[in-house]
Amino acid sequence: KLASASPIDLTSNTSGYTFSSIPSVYDRLTLMVKGWSVSATAEMWIRLGTSGGLISSSSYINNTQYWNTADEAGTDASSASDTAFKWAGWNGAGNVQHLKATFTHNGDDVWFMDCSAFVSTEAAHLDYYIVWQGLLDCGGTLTQIQLLPSANAIDAGTVNLLYG
Repeated sequence: KLASASPIDLTSNTSGYTFSSIPSVYDRLTLMVKGWSVSATAEMWIRLGTSGGLISSSSYINNTQYWNTADEAGTDASSASDTAFKWAGWNGAGNVQHLKATFTHNGDDVWFMDCSAFVSTEAAHLDYYIVWQGLLDCGGTLTQIQLLPSANAIDAGTVNLLYG
């Protein structure tokens, strides 16, 4: 079941989009982003939340690793105390990102995030493949997922959430 019958246009939600009132019966949620782009350099962030609000404390465990089309591994970025799931990289104007992030419930208040993504960069650059993983103890029942840029405005893309 999709949260929205049609993908949500992010150009109408330039500071991000929050899926709220997520039913607690689902132990797997999939966030799908197609064609994300920002007006200037910014990271893509994902925050989870409960009925008490979005979690922005330094409790996200986060890791990203990338490869380019020449099969060269890039530097990974990891943190045990981020304020969101943060994807650091290639989010300058003109770069287009696509991803599928799966959130899996551990049975307590912990959610694991596993994401595969790729970037279509400006014409003179190669494309990149990204693996992004993390976990968060929500401290309660998950009811919200927010996609947002760290700065600037979203200027392209769609998002949707799959339950189950």
